[in-house]
Amino acid sequence: MTTALITLALLTQANTSVQSAPTVAFIPGLNLSGEKNKDLVKRQSEKVSGFLSREFSKKGYNIVPEAAVLEAVKSLKIDLTDEEEYRKVNFFAIAKAVKADYIYVPVIMNSEQKQQDRDLYTDREGRTDVKAWFLDVKEEKAVFSGKMFIGRSGGMRITLRPSDRQVQAAENAVSESLKEVWKALGAR
Repeated sequence: MTTALITLALLTQANTSVQSAPTVAFIPGLNLSGEKNKDLVKRQSEKVSGFLSREFSKKGYNIVPEAAVLEAVKSLKIDLTDEEEYRKVNFFAIAKAVKADYIYVPVIMNSEQKQQDRDLYTDREGRTDVKAWFLDVKEEKAVFSGKMFIGRSGGMRITLRPSDRQVQAAENAVSESLKEVWKALGAR
């Protein structure tokens, strides 16, 4: 076999394995916490999206590009600023539009930080509540739907930005939800 044919065979085999891997879509940036700090809202969204992409990629899933998901939302005329639009039927429609096997929808519902004064230091804890949907598109069923997950973050006594605790808490809430996802999917 010539080098060109071997290369073509390897590329075809690699392309087939990528295509056969399940595809997951995420709806990014949904935050109904009422948080006024736009930088915090942006950092939480980026942290959650990055975390989801890393975790699903590590398990071998293909990730639908964020731009494609947002374009599907726009073309389907789904208003993600309206909480009443957060329904399984809409999420299934978005997933089908981008040809995803699964769709994960995290919505930050609450984000806060508590401070407790100790004798020698001040302790801070971030808390973020995330309502999430994880839907199996092919089976048209929910692994969970509108379920609340709570993330907390404490740790080092000194932080440059106290809001970092809330950002980490958002990732921790989503991390909790993924335990149910991996269990339902058989920890691919």
